[in-house]
Amino acid sequence: MGALLTQKGVDIDLITRNAEHARAMKEHGAVIYGLINETIPVHAMTPDEMQERYDIIFLMTKQMQNRKDAEFLLNYLSEDGVICVLQNGIPEPELAQCIGEDRVIGGIVTWNAVRTEAGRVFVSPPASSLSFSVGTISGARTPQLLKVQEVLSQMCVTEIVDNLMGLRWSKLIINACLSCPATILGGKCGDVLDDPQWRRVAMHILHECVTVGHAAGVEFVEIQGCNFAKELDFVTEEEEQRSLALAPECFSKYHPGVPSMLGDLQKGRPCEIDALVGVICRMGREHGIATPFSDMAVRTVKDISEGKITFSKEHVARFVPLFT
Repeated sequence: MGALLTQKGVDIDLITRNAEHARAMKEHGAVIYGLINETIPVHAMTPDEMQERYDIIFLMTKQMQNRKDAEFLLNYLSEDGVICVLQNGIPEPELAQCIGEDRVIGGIVTWNAVRTEAGRVFVSPPASSLSFSVGTISGARTPQLLKVQEVLSQMCVTEIVDNLMGLRWSKLIINACLSCPATILGGKCGDVLDDPQWRRVAMHILHECVTVGHAAGVEFVEIQGCNFAKELDFVTEEEEQRSLALAPECFSKYHPGVPSMLGDLQKGRPCEIDALVGVICRMGREHGIATPFSDMAVRTVKDISEGKITFSKEHVARFVPLFT
């Protein structure tokens, strides 16, 4: 993202804790391939090299230490500066508690990019998937929000939304029912959709996400032309069969996506499972709603992370007893 904004003339610093990644970009530029193939000169650095105060900081780190990161970044915000969090899950409430709601803007990313090695990033096609949606927790259209939209629009279509939490939960459906199973089987989101058993697992995780979201007062919305909660949620067996038939078409844009969780686990790094599917499990418990498929998904990803098992489509066997 930073490289493409730089290419459009935006004055932007790319900051990463990965010194090797920063060094590669400094020496050779940012190499983007997949959807496009370009090498773009950028201004990259590590956090210890930060000196300026910024009007906008786009937060794209993993969520495991959001509070610590926000407290650190507060020192580098201008007087009216904001943090625009472009993470998955539901990160805004925690950040608002830390630095104040007026300094937090939420952003939903509908495209997929994976760092494959130092200085190199693979961006998944299609081009039609490139978009941002941004908003505030309250729904207010602040001057800072308009500035965020102006900056991100230099890269691709960026819309302002009034129902940020509804959009967050709608994106969580994708992370939970596609990215998580794809991580477990060690492949792409399309591998989940193409396998009848894994597709059924995905639809049951979707159902749990929607049920818990509704209990929390969430109004689900469209993402890229589809309201997944409305189109794919089910209650009866007949509705489930309809959802299974519609899912590949509804999620077709995400077919080539490679989950970032998979990349993290392959590299031996911690992943964000607790901040993604774990949200469904925790809020399900708060509202007295059983979430057996989400619970099993979290447990399986953690077993992979701890080296107890490895990636395999055969792990679908763990979920089969839950169908009865």
